[in-house]
Amino acid sequence: MEEIENIEQREQVRRFVREGLGCGCPEEVFDQIQVGVEPEVIKGVGSIVRLVIGSRLLIYVMYPGETSASLSSVELVVARGVLDRDVSSFNRVRVVCCLPSGKGLDNLHAQLNLWVSTDEKAHLHLMKNSKIPLFISRLLA
Repeated sequence: MEEIENIEQREQVRRFVREGLGCGCPEEVFDQIQVGVEPEVIKGVGSIVRLVIGSRLLIYVMYPGETSASLSSVELVVARGVLDRDVSSFNRVRVVCCLPSGKGLDNLHAQLNLWVSTDEKAHLHLMKNSKIPLFISRLLA
């Protein structure tokens, strides 16, 4: 994990977390923003970008893939994020699943929200690629 020093990237992350994910974290948590890339650790899922905001909030950003196994892949990433949150003592985990277009968002979101809804400190966000900060998208490529 590396501290994000670039002021523009820090602001992109702050806007992404606040506006894109709807997080109401206090402003001071954005004083420390770390980013890392985990190589393919779950079959069918490429790299996962791991963001840590103020030692409180953990965010995973991933692409689910185009296969029928994408639902189970996302479930595995969410489970990994929840475990990471618990082991690392973060307050919350947000898993952001990037999709190339809006196709399939509603169906996938409905199925996965049933699964995630049992943990009030775990959140799943399905977003179009265009809503992800460019430098994060590049890390996933």
